[in-house]
Amino acid sequence: MAATPGDASDRAAQRPAPTPAPSEIWRRVLARLRRVVPGPSYDTWFATTHAIGMQGGVLQIGVVSDFVREALTAQYYPAISEALTSVVGRRLEFELVVRQVSEGAAPAQAMPAGPTAATPHTRPVLAKHYTFETFVVGRSNRLAHAAAVAVAEQPSQTYNPLFIYGGVGLGKTHLLQAIARVTGPRLRTIYVSAETYTNEFVTALREHSMEQFREKYRSVDVLLIDDIQFISRGEQTQEEFFHTFDALYTRNKQIVINSDVSPKLLSLLEERLRSRFEWGLIVDIAPPDVETRLAILRSKADRDGLRAPEEVLLLIAHRVQDNIRQLEGALNRIAALSRLQRQPITRELAAEALNAITSTPRTAVPMPSVILDAVAQVMNVPVEALTSKRREKQVAYARHLAMYLLRDIAQQSYAQIGRILGGRDHTTVLHGFRRIDELLETDPDVRRDLTEIRAAIAAR
Repeated sequence: MAATPGDASDRAAQRPAPTPAPSEIWRRVLARLRRVVPGPSYDTWFATTHAIGMQGGVLQIGVVSDFVREALTAQYYPAISEALTSVVGRRLEFELVVRQVSEGAAPAQAMPAGPTAATPHTRPVLAKHYTFETFVVGRSNRLAHAAAVAVAEQPSQTYNPLFIYGGVGLGKTHLLQAIARVTGPRLRTIYVSAETYTNEFVTALREHSMEQFREKYRSVDVLLIDDIQFISRGEQTQEEFFHTFDALYTRNKQIVINSDVSPKLLSLLEERLRSRFEWGLIVDIAPPDVETRLAILRSKADRDGLRAPEEVLLLIAHRVQDNIRQLEGALNRIAALSRLQRQPITRELAAEALNAITSTPRTAVPMPSVILDAVAQVMNVPVEALTSKRREKQVAYARHLAMYLLRDIAQQSYAQIGRILGGRDHTTVLHGFRRIDELLETDPDVRRDLTEIRAAIAAR
């Protein structure tokens, strides 16, 4: 009996759809993973992966090292498997193989690659996690952050030029790129390092393309220069930048500059450049205090999906005190050791990871009893009053100072502080700490009292 057209269409409908090519499968998997994996983690672990092919029904994925393979297996195996099932429509086994991308080939990407260099008419290439939302604000950087936000929202209307200075790894580049991320979509914006600016200038001289170079840098609405201290000490480079600065400033275009030192200390720059940097607002970023360091670590742990106990974050915050990059790097190291050893993140594991890269805290941590004695001595209240239910103004103020110092220099958690101070709850201690932290910015008497108490502690 001859088959009818309906029979043929039924058989076609029952026939399984062809499986896409391995490279296409992995491209779709990466697109799905990008939506669920935090940006920094995706860039770290997935950006260099690529599809190798199918071997015995198993999809082989190339990774660049054993370290990456271990990390992906320990942390992302279920997510990869789920994404593969969604893409293919059935369970598909996969294998991670250490293999570099072959010459001439590029790793699979879920999104088209961005431009390789910033121009006046394209958005600058920026780190994905350098945004205002991910910048942790504390007492040490609050003014710099507020100025950067104001400049991003109203370029040339508030502070021009804006000069931000501070030590290495404190967030200067983060703020500049956050500004560029806001202004880039609507204004002609260039974000560039001083070293890159110098190299481009030298190339323009050699290739007789100075007109194009000047057009690029003098036709923008926002110019952000990173690490101005590295601009060439050559007279021609500084002369060119001087005229670019004047051209933009005269046309009311926004200029933002950062450096590791204040303008007065940029001894390698000409005086006329240093004086122009002082025309606008100069703000500094200081090393973060312990509470800000903790907030930075919590933010990074949340972004990376890490489950790190508070005592581990507190340990890192006290072992790494001056540099945010080192702070985040220490957490990365602990997370990597946890994955490789297939152990949860504990204080013991964190101490093991940190011992190789940090020294012990610069000073011995005082006992809580020493802090309470010092507070009682300076504030002229009995130690027993600090742990009692008494609420007189002087006693309550002294108790808040004790809460702040127990947290800041004794490495105690809020719960531990509550127990030390007579069984108070976590919320009460947190309120007391924040109250002193806020008063430090506005009340010189609070700063004086804390200074005297710290001196008393040091003398014991």
